[in-house]
Amino acid sequence: MLHAKKVLLAALLAVSAAAANAVEVNASVGDEFQHIDGNAALLGIDMSADWTHNDHKGEVGGVGVGIKLPVPVVDAALGIKAVYLSPKHQDTEYAAALGGRLTIPLGEHFAVYGSAYYAPEGFASGNVKSFTDTAIGVRWNVIKPLSIDVGYRYTAIDRDHGDKISIADGIYGGLGVRF
Repeated sequence: MLHAKKVLLAALLAVSAAAANAVEVNASVGDEFQHIDGNAALLGIDMSADWTHNDHKGEVGGVGVGIKLPVPVVDAALGIKAVYLSPKHQDTEYAAALGGRLTIPLGEHFAVYGSAYYAPEGFASGNVKSFTDTAIGVRWNVIKPLSIDVGYRYTAIDRDHGDKISIADGIYGGLGVRF
């Protein structure tokens, strides 16, 4: 578990170093879960790393790569991420999740955003039937590098035999830095 956190931290730092002019890092807290993610873009390539932790249910982390879409006004990307799944009292598993993210500015200080990644049974190891990670929210850009987020996150692992482990399922608040 500690090893996975070190790998994700190293990935966040590598993403930051690779794209020093287009980096964003967000941290958020919800009821029983914490989440941190980093995103960077370099030459049309979108790189990301994230980690979601729940004291009672376990944690998941991912490192991804994608293509930024050339859509005017909005920030959009589609890609794939390798996901580490570590639910409490269960075997550690892995998945390759497909998905993307979208941010739509609403004037100078506000934006709505969303992300969704999904791994079906064929893209996951062991007893994982599917993996889902989604978020939707509103961002207030308080001052140039600092933002405040409010949203809803759902991160779940569906396992064989009907077990569903919701690592995150609820409203969150967070802070972000962009530079």
